[in-house]
Amino acid sequence: MSEKKHMEEMVQRLRQTGLKKNLAIALVFIAKHDEVQSRDLEDATRLRQPEVSIATTELRERGWIKKRDKNLEGKGRPVHYYSLNDSLDEIIEDIEEEEREKVEDIESNLDRIKELKEAITS
Repeated sequence: MSEKKHMEEMVQRLRQTGLKKNLAIALVFIAKHDEVQSRDLEDATRLRQPEVSIATTELRERGWIKKRDKNLEGKGRPVHYYSLNDSLDEIIEDIEEEEREKVEDIESNLDRIKELKEAITS
């Protein structure tokens, strides 16, 4: 399987955990590179600038990526660069913990449904 296919599958599987599509796309692309410029992220992922901005903000709020600004000589706005704040392994551990909590909530809910069924039908 090609690297591109692996990245696409990673995005798909991250989405199955409930991660938004644009967050998954941005996370996988950033993880693939040491540091990426926001423009390169837009071009490579075909996300629009506002989508990249929202995705990177949410990823930063989760603590998964960090932003570095670089001012270009004679230019107005700084260029944003993004990199992982933690290792991809640590990020996957965060996701795994969230998924395990969901499973526990589902199991607890099913147990309570069974208890209620007994109370209702007895």
